[in-house]
Amino acid sequence: MIKKILFLLFISFIVVSCKHELENPSWETDMIVPIAHAEINISDIVEQTDYSSNLDLGTDSLINLVYSTELFGSDYDSLLNINTVTEQNVSKVADINFKDINISDTITIGSVISEIPLGTILFPDGGNASIPAFTGVSEDDTTLIDGSEYFETMTLSNGYLVITITNNFPTDLANVHIILLNEINLSTIADFTYPLIPSGTSLADSVDISGQTLDKNIIAIIENMDLNASNGSVGINYEDAIITTISLT
Repeated sequence: MIKKILFLLFISFIVVSCKHELENPSWETDMIVPIAHAEINISDIVEQTDYSSNLDLGTDSLINLVYSTELFGSDYDSLLNINTVTEQNVSKVADINFKDINISDTITIGSVISEIPLGTILFPDGGNASIPAFTGVSEDDTTLIDGSEYFETMTLSNGYLVITITNNFPTDLANVHIILLNEINLSTIADFTYPLIPSGTSLADSVDISGQTLDKNIIAIIENMDLNASNGSVGINYEDAIITTISLT
């Protein structure tokens, strides 16, 4: 009896376990609907700049992307390195013979007499007469010393300017004053004064111009020259002259 009851319970359990409840049918309702339309191509994706790349879209839909940048910079100076060789000539003052540029200025007694009122009558050429004193027979008489054949501008480490005055007048000279200037800036190079130069004699004076700069043109100015009275009657020759010589040594 007990076995029958257990068998019935086992059968009932199996039947209950296999029963399915009815399911209500359902379906998915989510849909993808386009809301906009647009086109995009490769040129919109690749950034193009004027200085770095060039994008070319061919008719065959192939993309040609050319990118350029400077790998290195160069010019002709870096490719061609030419060593310049310059020859330099250096001349010392001692190598120049300044005696070749001596300059002489001449004043004849005839030119002095011709400037005196009635001078040629009172003191005729070839005659004899007593000559009175004259002041300023030469005032601001200018002579140009041209040294352009030898230099444009020169600074002397050692050097002297020498002025020699030869008096061939029949009377003595007095109070002779000479100044030398650079022409370009009128700076004073040297200043000479001769209180007395007797008739028939020569007198030289020199000045050290070491360290001075000389221009190619030097101006010599005889600022003053006086003529002393003769010692009695003297012979007059219009060719007799005062010779001033300026030289560099």
